Amino acid sequence: MTCLNVSEIAGVATQDNAGLANCALTGSTQWPQYWYYDSISVPAGTDQDVVSLTQIYASNSMSEAFGFVECFPQVANEFKLRLYMNGVQVAESAYLAQAVQMATIFGNALLSGSNIVKISLHNYSGSPQIIFLFNNVPQLSGQPVNAGIFAGSVKVD
Repeated sequence: MTCLNVSEIAGVATQDNAGLANCALTGSTQWPQYWYYDSISVPAGTDQDVVSLTQIYASNSMSEAFGFVECFPQVANEFKLRLYMNGVQVAESAYLAQAVQMATIFGNALLSGSNIVKISLHNYSGSPQIIFLFNNVPQLSGQPVNAGIFAGSVKVD
């Protein structure tokens, strides 16, 4: 194995951009105790976008993204969380269990110019399925659901 000295690497990596977007959906229906949620029916074989972030990237920026959503699928093993960067799916979770969970996903891509990074829940079932997204402030109706995405990149000058 050959190790390179930092001085031997062409160019210097610098931060291009970094951004965070929270979900615009809100939880207004009360769960049996004190949580509020948004109930979404997702048609068979389709995506339900959860949150997206649009940023401008320098030419050929190596970009990384991380997304999360607190959810409860009504039926186990029907939904997966997906990460898209510039319209291309770059990551997908395992099937989501029938439990309240914080589903997370991360991936990377080479991006240039204005691009959308987003997370979506995909229904793999042959029929419509319901998923519950919980708000991020227990005991308060109308608060945003606990979901977001972070994307950042570096470029080599």
